[in-house]
Amino acid sequence: MQTLFCLLPIIIILTLRLLINNNNDKKNEEAMKSYHAREQEARFARNKDISNIELFVPDLTGLPLHIQEGNKSAFSTDTDIVDAHLEELVISSSKEPMLNLQSMSNTDIKLEYGVGNFQTVSKYDQNYLYFTSNVFQWGKYLYDNKLFDDARVVLEYVLTLSDNMSLAYTMLGSIYLSQGEIQLITELIHKVETSDSLTGKSTCNKLRNLINNY
Repeated sequence: MQTLFCLLPIIIILTLRLLINNNNDKKNEEAMKSYHAREQEARFARNKDISNIELFVPDLTGLPLHIQEGNKSAFSTDTDIVDAHLEELVISSSKEPMLNLQSMSNTDIKLEYGVGNFQTVSKYDQNYLYFTSNVFQWGKYLYDNKLFDDARVVLEYVLTLSDNMSLAYTMLGSIYLSQGEIQLITELIHKVETSDSLTGKSTCNKLRNLINNY
């Protein structure tokens, strides 16, 4: 009898674990069925008219684009030359047709726009990601070269384009810290916490460490 009482908690734990595993298996099976059903539907999704699709048009107003002033002679040092190249990439990529589809899977895109439009619409999404990457690389270059005022403007802009830019958050947080604007770091933390950022927890920890070490 004493042995039975000793084994009872183990039996209960094993039974609960079995029930939980069975429940998880059922949920996984249902999720897979739902996924395959949507995939099948997406394979035959009718094309929608995308001739008047509302594309994303970047607003470069306010960015420190010195090259737009037409004064290329101002780019004399190696730093200036690289900066000019990065600015040119931002400007040229901003002219491509773009859609921000970061929150959509390939299946979602097919269902929304039709399987026949998938390649075209995906290209618009790739253009958006390429433009966003160019803006980020420009901002990072300005930050690395201690051009903090310009870097701040560019990095603030890139965070309007994507929530998944952990390094942009931390670089911007460092700039705010150096300029004594702690409240803006707190606002960055709130922005991350309310976003769908894939690295949200890690980013928030880094931003909090900036404040704690101030």
